[in-house]
Amino acid sequence: GVHLRSSQLNELHQRPLADDALVAASCHTPEDLMRAEQLACDFAVLGPVHATSSHPGTTGIGWLKFAEMRETSSLPIYAIGGMIPADIKIARQHGAQGIAAIRALWAR
Repeated sequence: GVHLRSSQLNELHQRPLADDALVAASCHTPEDLMRAEQLACDFAVLGPVHATSSHPGTTGIGWLKFAEMRETSSLPIYAIGGMIPADIKIARQHGAQGIAAIRALWAR
C-alpha cells in the first residue's frame, strides 16, 4: 500500500493503486478528508490532535475539532499527533477508529 501526504492529495486525479492495495491519506483539513474520499482512500489519519515534536510550532486541533472534521467523512479515521496509548479511549469517544503513533508505541 501507500500513505499519501496531504500535499499529494490534490496532485492526483485518481486512486494511485488498484483496489486490492491499501491507500491511506494524512489529512489536516475538511478539504483533505473530502479529497481522500474522492480518491477512494481506504482510511485517513487526521491531526495533529495535540502538539507533537515531529511538527514543532504546529498547534494541535484538539478533540472537539477532530470530532467536527470526523463528521465530514465516511472514511475510517485514526487520530494522530502526540498520541499515547491512554488516548485510545478518548479517540474512540470522538469518532476515531483508533490512534496512530510512532514515538509512544515503538522503543527507540
